[in-house]
Amino acid sequence: MTPTGSPRPAARTAEAIAQPLAMSDAARQLLKPTFAARDYLETLKAAGLVEDAIRFLAAALPKREAVWWACLCLRERLAKPLALLTEKAVVAAETWVREGSEAARRNAEKAAEQVGWGTAAGCAAAGAFWSGGSMAPANVPVVPPREDLTGQAVAASLAFVCAADPANAPMIRQEIFEQGLAISAGKFRWDAKAT
Repeated sequence: MTPTGSPRPAARTAEAIAQPLAMSDAARQLLKPTFAARDYLETLKAAGLVEDAIRFLAAALPKREAVWWACLCLRERLAKPLALLTEKAVVAAETWVREGSEAARRNAEKAAEQVGWGTAAGCAAAGAFWSGGSMAPANVPVVPPREDLTGQAVAASLAFVCAADPANAPMIRQEIFEQGLAISAGKFRWDAKAT
C-alpha cells in the first residue's frame, strides 16, 4: 500500500520504464534486462548521468509523486513572484496532486494551454492532465494518454528549470535529482501534516 492507502501498481522493470524515454547512449549501454528500477537509477547515479537519472526517475515515480516533484522544483527555483499564468499552472498541477479528481485534471489542461505547453509550469500541468482519463474533449470518444506522458512532461519541466540558470545548471540538476530521490523515499509528501 502507498502512504495514501491505495494499492501500489505492479513493479515495472527498468527496461520497460526506459524504453520510451530519450536516454543517452551511455545510459542505454548501462541498462541490463535484469535491472529493477532502483538498480538502474543507482547505476545512472554512480556513472554521473544525472540528466538521464532525472528523466528515468520522473518516469519511474507514481504519477502524483512525479508531478509533485515538478511543482516543488518550480516553487523553489523560479523567480518570485511567479507570473500569473505560471502561478495558475502550478496551482492547477498541485490541486490535481492533492485531489486526483477528473475536474482537477481537466483544469490542469486549461492551465497548461494558457501558460504554454513549452514552459516549465505548462509541462508540470500537462503531466497532471496526461496522468489518465482522456486527452480528447469530454463529449467525444475516449483517447487515453500513453503511459509514459506524465513522466516525459515532468522531465521536461525539470529540464526547463535547469535551463533557466545555465551557469548553475549542473548543481541545480544534482539538487533536483536528490529531491526526487527523497520523494521516492516518501519525503516531502503533499499530504503530510504540518508540524
